[in-house]
Amino acid sequence: MLKKFLKTSLLTIALTLTVSSAVSAMPIDQDITEPNNNTPLTTYQYSQNVFTSWIQSSTDADFWNFISPKTGLQEIWLLPPAGTTYLFAVYDYPGGTPLAFTYANSANGISSLYVNLQTGKKYTVLVMSLNGTYDENNPYYIGHPLLFPF
Repeated sequence: MLKKFLKTSLLTIALTLTVSSAVSAMPIDQDITEPNNNTPLTTYQYSQNVFTSWIQSSTDADFWNFISPKTGLQEIWLLPPAGTTYLFAVYDYPGGTPLAFTYANSANGISSLYVNLQTGKKYTVLVMSLNGTYDENNPYYIGHPLLFPF
């Protein structure tokens, strides 16, 4: 029950931010997370519970590296902007076969992945355009409420 409440609360916050971001979208050249198109070059600053970024073209791919602070089955979710479909996957760092993946379609709302992680091990999250869809003005949201404590 608490997990459902927490997920619903985070979704509400994310949707509120989505509405406000359309009014005050970040210019592409000011996106501090870019370039993150290369797994080995992406820094390890992925340690928040919810964060945003943008798929800025049909060929853009975003990689997020992190070191798991927990062992066990963990949920990681993606909320893409309206009208988009993104590939969403989790890999052992630096790549190879995904541990879990899904096609996140904005019409379906949040898309969740459940991945067995190990404390201290490196992982990579991939977000990329599918079917040529992207939104350079509205961000996607990634959340993992149980992975990193508040």
